[in-house]
Amino acid sequence: MSRFMTVPRSITQLDDDQASSDPDFAYFVRVHLCDIVSKSFNTLVFNLYINLDIAYGDLDLSNLMGDLDVPVYRDFVTNSTDESNTLTVSVGPDLDAENPNAILNGLEILKISNGARSLDWVNGVENLGIRQAKK
Repeated sequence: MSRFMTVPRSITQLDDDQASSDPDFAYFVRVHLCDIVSKSFNTLVFNLYINLDIAYGDLDLSNLMGDLDVPVYRDFVTNSTDESNTLTVSVGPDLDAENPNAILNGLEILKISNGARSLDWVNGVENLGIRQAKK
């Protein structure tokens, strides 16, 4: 079964796997993974999707890390790409896996400042016309 985290319009609140996002900004996505369920090597093979694209396919944590129960994280940068301006992160079993399962232990999504060095505006703060007080 896949687990989805959807981020529609601008990051303002987190509510049951949803937060608002802004299509004018990029997002840093960090996924935390650790195979805490497998009893033997090469039994949990799955795919990681970002915006419905395969970000990491045929992911076998025991093969990647050389052991079971070893935590790892992977970083990605993406944006809201579909018509509803959502950013989606999900995991799902690989179609050829003998054990159709997937795991995602943790997820971080951070908004990246734009070219105007802003996290809130398309234009930077220099264009606000605010004057500093005289000393």
